[in-house]
Amino acid sequence: MFILAAKLRALKALLKAWNFSSFGDVHLQVSISKAALDLVQAEISDLGPSVDRFQWEEVAHSAFQLALSSQGSLLHSKSRIRWLSEGDRNTSFLHNMVKIRKLHRPLVSLRVGSIVLHDNDLISAQVVQHFKQAFTQDTSISNTGLVEKIIPHLVTNDENLMLLALPSVEEITTTVKSMDAYSSPGPDGFGGIFFHHCWDVISTDVINAVQSFFRDLCSRPAYRLA
Repeated sequence: MFILAAKLRALKALLKAWNFSSFGDVHLQVSISKAALDLVQAEISDLGPSVDRFQWEEVAHSAFQLALSSQGSLLHSKSRIRWLSEGDRNTSFLHNMVKIRKLHRPLVSLRVGSIVLHDNDLISAQVVQHFKQAFTQDTSISNTGLVEKIIPHLVTNDENLMLLALPSVEEITTTVKSMDAYSSPGPDGFGGIFFHHCWDVISTDVINAVQSFFRDLCSRPAYRLA
């Protein structure tokens, strides 16, 4: 599992560098290509039409459309709007959706009892303290077996063994292929479409990571209990 995560982390940095060197700043390209198109059209308006100017306008228009297409793809991916049909280019709408997602992301205040915290350091410290208390074992609590008596075992031993069985290569491959290509990327930043297109390259690492997880899981007695 660690090997796959490390490889994806390294790949992400390389992809960012490749993306910038290959495509650059798409928003800047839209502005530049739009200015070039406006300049050609202004020249046609001021100096009159000609074969050369019409050719320059066609080239500038194609460059502008290509820049708009790249910008639309980027905004569509960032906004994670899945119901827009292929070819839709509502740039203002997608810009707003990206901004809305960013606005919902930060935690600007936190109420602790009757006190409201606004300082980021205080909020961070309070969140860390809360989860430390929540997940720190209380040694004063002993297992009386009450949970096992009240909550019945709904999974049989055979079902539990089936759930913990090591998945085959075919099962893992089928699961990856059935992923939504345009679903929200995971914490590593890679969506389903990446795994679909690069499966021939990354399949060995992914399969090893999944099977390693199940091997480690089954080696822990607590997880083998139904």
